Amino acid sequence: MEGLAGDLVEISLEGDGDRGHQGDQIVMQLIQEKGSFKQDIKGTIPLQLEATLPDDATYRIIIKPRGKSSRNQLTGSGESGPFRGSYILNVSTSAEHIELIPHLDVEE
Repeated sequence: MEGLAGDLVEISLEGDGDRGHQGDQIVMQLIQEKGSFKQDIKGTIPLQLEATLPDDATYRIIIKPRGKSSRNQLTGSGESGPFRGSYILNVSTSAEHIELIPHLDVEE
């Protein structure tokens, strides 16, 4: 996404109950493509990240599973493990000029 210095960005992530998912452990990052800014949050979905952008720049939102699954596949017991499946990503900003540009490598 393209953003300007001082823009407040709020990003929220939740599992898509209609399309399905497994696990709930995830990492969400906001990084500046050609700079040193990086903010991340790790935990259980739903997650929310808030940041004030430091520079006029291109930023990426990265979503990736966290941890290893320890759930017993037969009984369903244990920790839920890394998130896999469909999710809903919401981005709101203090400015109307931010543009989200999907990256070619959206899903692995």
